[in-house]
Amino acid sequence: MYWTCNTFKEYRQYVRHALENSQHECNVPVTEYDNIATLVTCSGSGAGKQREFVHGVFMDRYLYE
Repeated sequence: MYWTCNTFKEYRQYVRHALENSQHECNVPVTEYDNIATLVTCSGSGAGKQREFVHGVFMDRYLYE
């Protein structure tokens, strides 16, 4: 359920796992070189408890007037 990445190899495995198990395709290119924020929610109780993982990729965006 939760991953702790201590090496770059483990982080690459985490990114691959997240992409392979994605339920929604957002058409955002993601590589193991990107910085990712992960949000986790939970619902239900007991054995019916489920978790939803939402991954976001940090992108450099600059807005100038």
